[in-house]
Amino acid sequence: MGKNDKLKEELAESRHAETITLALGALGIAGISLGVAYGVWKGWLLSTIMMVIIIVGWLSLYFLGRRNNQRRREKIKYLDNQE
Repeated sequence: MGKNDKLKEELAESRHAETITLALGALGIAGISLGVAYGVWKGWLLSTIMMVIIIVGWLSLYFLGRRNNQRRREKIKYLDNQE
């Protein structure tokens, strides 16, 4: 595999991870709106728990994305230095 092939594969994997993160973020927004609607309807205890779980999920996705971006940059630097 050449340098360009490795780079293209790495970039494709990172784009896929970013797409998944955006999709999960959209589901998180839907979950928060569902939690608010349930809180207005029944009470705030269960909806607060749901929203905390969703926010923790968002934070984990955010830090996972940052780590993947850092790995991508390091991989590109490594491939550049290899030649």
